[in-house]
Amino acid sequence: MTSKQIIIIGGGYAGLSLGALLAHHNYQVTMYEAHTYVGGCASYFKRHKFKFDAGATTLSGLGTGRPLRILCDQLNISLPSIKLDHPMRIHLTDNTIIERFADLDKFIEVLDNEFPKVDNKAFWYGLKEREENLWSVLGAGQHFPPKSIKDISKLLRPKVLAKAPLGLWAFTPFIKTLPKGIRNNPRYMDLINQQLLISTQSLASEVPALLAAMGLIYPDDMHYSFGGMASLAEALSDFIIQKGGEVHKRHRVIEVKESGLRLKVHGINPTKKPFEKEADIVVSNLTIWDTPKLFKGDLKQLFPMPKERSAWGAITAYFSIKGEKSVSPLYHQIHIKDELLGNGSLFFSFSHPDDSERAPLGHQTVTVSTHTQSDHWQQFFENGDYEENKERIRKRILEIFNQKFLNYETGKVEVGTPHTFERFTSRHKGLVGGLPHNLRNNILTFPEQRTPLDGFYQIGDTTFPGQGIVGVTTGAFLLAGKLLGKNFLE
Repeated sequence: MTSKQIIIIGGGYAGLSLGALLAHHNYQVTMYEAHTYVGGCASYFKRHKFKFDAGATTLSGLGTGRPLRILCDQLNISLPSIKLDHPMRIHLTDNTIIERFADLDKFIEVLDNEFPKVDNKAFWYGLKEREENLWSVLGAGQHFPPKSIKDISKLLRPKVLAKAPLGLWAFTPFIKTLPKGIRNNPRYMDLINQQLLISTQSLASEVPALLAAMGLIYPDDMHYSFGGMASLAEALSDFIIQKGGEVHKRHRVIEVKESGLRLKVHGINPTKKPFEKEADIVVSNLTIWDTPKLFKGDLKQLFPMPKERSAWGAITAYFSIKGEKSVSPLYHQIHIKDELLGNGSLFFSFSHPDDSERAPLGHQTVTVSTHTQSDHWQQFFENGDYEENKERIRKRILEIFNQKFLNYETGKVEVGTPHTFERFTSRHKGLVGGLPHNLRNNILTFPEQRTPLDGFYQIGDTTFPGQGIVGVTTGAFLLAGKLLGKNFLE
């Protein structure tokens, strides 16, 4: 039997997961990645003996019944990782420390000591139940939003209908569901809002209650991946190759054309020579703003440029540290009120002290990130004060680090901006993290995987369900299910 040929444009986690799943089911997979490494926004770069996570730094979804666990089990991939019992420390602006434990009861005990007038147990276990119920019906997502009678019939199954009340939470502002004891407490709201910005990129007033539950509960399932975030990405790339597929790095696709009943991609290889290849199916793992750039002529009319829909850029910083004692826990969210960095937070991610692939013994790598408006940095670049603002950011981040983490020797600090991400990932304006999950970008308005062009699909963090490695991997399962007539998530 001749298997179908599929081309995947972009080697981010969505494309890699889809490619591996389809290769496992006899598809002939060819992937083109423009960068030197696979992983997309969860890739890495090296400086001397140090390996830095470039963008995404947290790994979840490896718990029982969760997308990454299903993916690894389906493909028999073993990921060198450990579950973090104490994944995060949260530093409020008044210098209060909130320890975020994976054990929800232990975390609730911390909250009871800090916020004794709130029924923390009822609130957080309510979120936990909502989160678990959502995962239990997510398998129906490959038929959502419904486009045919068949899709509707799949959504009307008893299992899905039993969870129908979840739909109300998908359109209810999270802020309206909060107990008064939380809503009227600025410190508690600061804790909630900054956690939501990490996971959903939206505040409690903007995010639907359903997605807020997933965004606040995810630290229960945080893992550390030895070798960095790209370890699983590289394992998926290797899997595709082992199954007879091809993964071409530093190959940039510049156009997609129709070729009879098939599609043909045209691109440039590392030596600047053109290449072309035909396939039955082509999938774009680019953003919804970059996919339209693949078409010309009549086909371009099928892919109008979408609005940016409040998508964020990121400021990042990278450096190494050395000290007598390693930093623990590995993730710290430091809330700040700072004119330069905004009234938000900095997220510090440290490599594990035993991860010799990331740093030599006695050292750790550090990746720092926060949200920013991409347009601001475009203006800085056009006005000629781009480097000046980068230097101000570098000094301020180093100052905050030295205030919170004492007695560490720091290496050279490199700063990334939306302009940096645009240069290295080719993402439109350097927008990262996908579309914010908010009431305007709700599940009914999220871009879907099907497109007006037969045989052409799109996946990634700007399509349903989007955002984060868990989200884009889920999206890969949903599209693989459409193509194979198989529900991977049930």
